[in-house]
Amino acid sequence: MNYYLQALSSKYADFSSRSRRSEYWFFTLFSFLAAIILTMVDIAIGTFDYKTEVGLLASIYGLLVLIPTLAVTVRRLHDIGKSGWAMFIVYASMCMLGFFTMFFAMLSAAQRMTEEQFGLAIAMLVITMIGLIILFLVWLCTDSQPGRNRFGENPKNNPASN
Repeated sequence: MNYYLQALSSKYADFSSRSRRSEYWFFTLFSFLAAIILTMVDIAIGTFDYKTEVGLLASIYGLLVLIPTLAVTVRRLHDIGKSGWAMFIVYASMCMLGFFTMFFAMLSAAQRMTEEQFGLAIAMLVITMIGLIILFLVWLCTDSQPGRNRFGENPKNNPASN
């Protein structure tokens, strides 16, 4: 719980240091649990829209934790020696998957692409996307780089940073 509160207060928009695996995963766990609880509250008080499957309180919470979520992810990547920009590999690939799905659907609708070609193109995009997500998860689960790296001292060796 300390990691979660720390990410929401003193490290709210810290995109420059390093975060241990435990900090990242505990923050992610508590954020996920908070979102589930807020969604249940949304359903109970009638602020959940079944058509869009979005609740008011859960949406507000999501906006409030957007910056700390990005920050803790960047710090986690820094801890293994990667640039924070690496997280956009996954986000950009999701956008590209959506774009190419629409593009291929338009080609298919215009009969410039058969259903088999459409299916194969989408399958290749999905496989690429899954591969990138697996790579990203491996990075998030990788142990800290020992010692100091270009982003600072190893947080395992610095109890003041925890």
